[in-house]
Amino acid sequence: MAEDVALIYKYRWTIETTLLLNVIRVLSKSQKAFSTVAALIRIHLISHLDLMWVVTEGRRTYTKRRISRNKSPVAIQLSLFGGG
Repeated sequence: MAEDVALIYKYRWTIETTLLLNVIRVLSKSQKAFSTVAALIRIHLISHLDLMWVVTEGRRTYTKRRISRNKSPVAIQLSLFGGG
């Protein structure tokens, strides 16, 4: 009995998720495929970006940064302990 209820909820969430993604795609008037919209939303889910911007203007790839933001371990230690 409990497994049946769990299965019903799983189907319900699948249907609701599909409907939500379709509504987002239609409201954004995007010509992107459903799978592309789903992938964009999944990728940017925690980025706090405007959802409509992600769907209409967002891309799956971005231009490569020319300057690396990674610091060497020595630079990190110096910045933590007041040396840099």
